[in-house]
Amino acid sequence: MFSAALVSPPLIIDMSLDKIVHSAFDTIGHEDDDTSPQNLRSTYSRRTLLQGISPAVVSLRRGQSSNPTVHRMLATIEVV
Repeated sequence: MFSAALVSPPLIIDMSLDKIVHSAFDTIGHEDDDTSPQNLRSTYSRRTLLQGISPAVVSLRRGQSSNPTVHRMLATIEVV
């Protein structure tokens, strides 16, 4: 999902990504105190896990080489 930052040189700088994500939230009328790329990434990841996609696949889509973050999310989903 956000693996463009892994390309050398980066295609999108952090400041641009913030603006893109904020603009996307504005476009859909979403108002929140936190309209950061991390919020979008976490929301996407939780929804993907809820659809039954494996943690390993979600980690890859997040652009992560390991998946402790995704496993922490999955643990909160299973408790709920």
